[in-house]
Amino acid sequence: MPLNLSRNQIIIVSLVLLLVVISVFAFVGIIPGIFKEDQNKVTLKMMGFEDSRVFSPVIKNFNKKFPHIRVKYQQIDFNNYEDILVNALAAGTGPDVFMFHNTWLPKHFDKITPVSTEQFNIGEVDKLFPTVIRQDFAPSDFIFALPLYIDTLALYYNKDIFDSAGIAVPPRTWLEFQEVILKTRQKDRAGNLFRPGAAIGGSSRNISRASDILNLLFLQTGNLMVDKGFTRANFATRGLQAFNYYLRFSNPNDDFYTWNKFQPLSTDLFAEGKLPMMLHYRAQASDIQQRSPFLSFGVSSAPRPANPGPDVSYANYYGLAVSNSSPSPQAAWEFVIHTTTDITAANIYLSNTGTSPALRSIIKEKLNDPELGVFAKQALTARSWPQIDNRAVEISFSRMVESVMEGRLRTGQALRQAESEITQLMSRR
Repeated sequence: MPLNLSRNQIIIVSLVLLLVVISVFAFVGIIPGIFKEDQNKVTLKMMGFEDSRVFSPVIKNFNKKFPHIRVKYQQIDFNNYEDILVNALAAGTGPDVFMFHNTWLPKHFDKITPVSTEQFNIGEVDKLFPTVIRQDFAPSDFIFALPLYIDTLALYYNKDIFDSAGIAVPPRTWLEFQEVILKTRQKDRAGNLFRPGAAIGGSSRNISRASDILNLLFLQTGNLMVDKGFTRANFATRGLQAFNYYLRFSNPNDDFYTWNKFQPLSTDLFAEGKLPMMLHYRAQASDIQQRSPFLSFGVSSAPRPANPGPDVSYANYYGLAVSNSSPSPQAAWEFVIHTTTDITAANIYLSNTGTSPALRSIIKEKLNDPELGVFAKQALTARSWPQIDNRAVEISFSRMVESVMEGRLRTGQALRQAESEITQLMSRR
C-alpha cells in the first residue's frame, strides 16, 4: 500500500536519512570528521636516552602520516637508562615504546610484544635490513624490535704516528695489526713499555670495549657462544685459540706485548695522541673530536683473520620495541615501523645522531662515504650473540682476562669459569 506523506513529512524523512548517511561515512573515514578521529586518537609514551631534539623531528614526520597518534618522549640518562626503564615497566608506569639494545631479547623478552604478521612480517625484515637484525630481533621469526641504526667495532688509528712510522695504510688483517704494533710500540732501555702499540689484551678496567674485542675474535673463529637451545654457554673449547691470541698482547714475554694494567684508559690515551690504535665504535668519533679537535685520526675496518674464514664484524646498536603492557600496541608498532623503515624518518634520526644506517637502501648510499663508509660496509657482515645479561657478560669476561694476567688461572680454566658463570645466569631465566 503506497504511503501518503505530506510535503513536511517527506522533508523530515529526507533530512534524517541524509544525517544517517553522513554519520556512517564520517565514522568509516570516507568523510573526514570527528567520529573516526576521536575514536582512534591515541597517546603513546616513549622512553630513550637520546636528546629530545633527536626524536622531536622524527615524531613530527610520523604525525604527517598518523596525525591521530600523539607521541610523548621522555629522555633518561644513558648510564641509568636500563634500570629506570625496567623499574617503570615493573611498576606499571612504563612507556609504550622504548629503545632496546640488540643483546636484550633473552634478558627482556617477557617485557615486550612482537608485531603482528599482518602489520609487518619477517620477509620485510630480510628485505630491508642486514642479517644481524633477524638474528638479534627476530630469531624465531617473531619480530620483537626493529633497529634505529647499526654500529660495529672498527679500528681507530693515529695518522701522525702512522706517518712517522712509515705506515701507509691501516692493517687489514690481524697479522698486519701485529706488524704495526712492532713499528709503533715504544719501550725504554730496560724493556719496559713506554708507549703501547694498541689497546688490546687487557680487561675493561683500562680498555674500553675490551669484552667486545673478545667477542669479535670469538665470532671470527666461528664460535656460536651458546647452544642452539639457549640452555648453556659453549665458548670455552672453540674460544681457546682466540683467547690465547688476545692475551699475547698483555704478556711481557711475548713478541707482541703492548699492554698492561698500568696503562690509562684506552680512550683517554688515544684522545691525547699517545695511542697508535684502538678498536671502538662509530659513536666514539664525536667524543674524540670534541676532546681533541686537532687530533689527526682515521677509521678503518676491524682486522680480519689472515686465513679464509667468516667475514665478521661485531655489532652494537639499539632499536625500538613495544611494551607488552601497552594499551595501544598496534599504534605503538606503527610508530616503530615508520621510524625505522621510512627512509625520510630514518635519515632524520641518522643525521641528528651521526650514527651509521641500518636500512639496506641507506647503507648502499653510504658505502663510499668518508666517515660512514667503513661502518656501512661492516653492517652487512655484522654479527652478535644472544646474551642473557650483557652487563654480566662484560664483567665475567673482564674477570676472565684479569685472572690470567694476574697468574691465578690458566687460559683454559679462566674460559671454563666464565662459561660456567654465564650458563648459570641462563639457567635462571
